Order: sequence, then structure tokens, then C-alpha cells
Amino acid sequence: MNKPYLMCLAVALLLLSYSKPTDAAARMPATKTATTVTDYPQMIRLSGLPVRVQEEVIELVAQKYGVPSGIITREANFFRDLMGDYLDYIELIKSVEDHFNIEINDEDMDKIQTVGQLIDYVKARLLIP
Repeated sequence: MNKPYLMCLAVALLLLSYSKPTDAAARMPATKTATTVTDYPQMIRLSGLPVRVQEEVIELVAQKYGVPSGIITREANFFRDLMGDYLDYIELIKSVEDHFNIEINDEDMDKIQTVGQLIDYVKARLLIP
């Protein structure tokens, strides 16, 4: 092979290695690397996806109070209707805080008496309309 041909081949290979991405590659969305999201409320706010807060809260209530989730209504009172004591209520609040990664302060905890109030409180903390 002659020297000019090798030089042209080398330059062509060099240009190919530094070329711009193809049109198809430029149109593809950038992929995100997998990350661990520890801020559940922030994730909910950013995702824009609907959240099943009501179903999740009712399931947590059913687990803590030992009743079927199908009979729990928004109007159910934790003490009167679900026959729980204050310790059951504290454990429920802790499990809700852990599940949704939110904090329920003592003043608000004393105001929450029904399942519906708890659902509304969680939605407000997660900024869900």
C-alpha cells in the first residue's frame, strides 16, 4: 500500500471516532442512572404520577388494627369505631410516617381522629390535590 492511502485511511478513522452522534441517537432521550430515592414526598411531587394514598393508608390501618380493609371507611374513628387504644394509634402514626417518609407533629396527631382525616393529612404533606 502506498503512503498517501494509509494517511487518508488514518484521517478517516480519526474523523469517525470524533463524529457527532447520528440523528437517531440525538433524538433518543437521555437515560438516567439508577438512584436510590429516600425522599418519598419529593419523589411523589416530581413524578407527577397519581398516588394511591387512600388505599395505602387504609391498608396500614387494617394491618395495625387487625380488621379487614374492606370495612374501613373514611369516617371510621380510630378509638370509637376501630376499638383501638392510644398505643395502637401511636403505632399506626409511626407506620404511616415510615411508609410515606413524612413527619406528623404532636399537635396534628392529636387533631386526627378518623381515617379520612389521616388520609387528607398525608395527601397535604405529600402535596397531592
